[in-house]
Amino acid sequence: MAVVCSAAELDYPVTVSGNYWILGCGSQSATVQHLLQKINRYVYEAVESIDGAGPVGTAISRKFFGGVDPNILRPLLERTATGPNITLTYQNGQESYHPTIVCANSFMPEIEKFWLHCQESNSKRQASWAIGTQFVVICSRTFSLKMLPEPSDCFKRLRNGRFHGGQSLARTQLSVLFHELVHLYLNQSSLKPEVYRLSDIVDLSPADSVKNPANYVFYLASKGNYIPRRHLITQIIKRL
Repeated sequence: MAVVCSAAELDYPVTVSGNYWILGCGSQSATVQHLLQKINRYVYEAVESIDGAGPVGTAISRKFFGGVDPNILRPLLERTATGPNITLTYQNGQESYHPTIVCANSFMPEIEKFWLHCQESNSKRQASWAIGTQFVVICSRTFSLKMLPEPSDCFKRLRNGRFHGGQSLARTQLSVLFHELVHLYLNQSSLKPEVYRLSDIVDLSPADSVKNPANYVFYLASKGNYIPRRHLITQIIKRL
């Protein structure tokens, strides 16, 4: 396995957050660092709840992953928190790279097409995993979102079993980044086509739910790690 170059040997300015590298983000580097630190904290709070739940899970885990033993979720969640190296296979062997968050720019040829996507005026793209690489690319418009969900973003379950609201839980800086980190560590096993809407993801089969990044985003948000638990108790858990 090839030796990974140090951050100092790269051609681009690098900020380090744990094992994650942050490239080309300038003044937003500190924001990305903060988001990664939040993800690390919130994931481990979720893992603690998994440890206490046993194989039947909790009402929240069953809502987003059906009857899946929540311990199956643990390895992927922990990878998003710690950011282990990404190993890529080439014809002449393998290379190991730090997972790297890149703010979309015009000077890295590796992410040129994502830079172009981000520049499209009618695009709603916030971020993307550059498939087959160690890069997660963030569009500048992501930083115009609020950083974390708020209690008012919580969904309500209606009497017919459907949901009202809640989609905005996924429209924050933290949720956008976490979504793409799930893609990164699911690698090519992500569900295709991907499902985004809250009202749709709860209808996925257990086998599909564990391959769909949005399920992890709503699960983590609904655990109360982003939002004060007193709000979630009244706005979510009693409605499950």
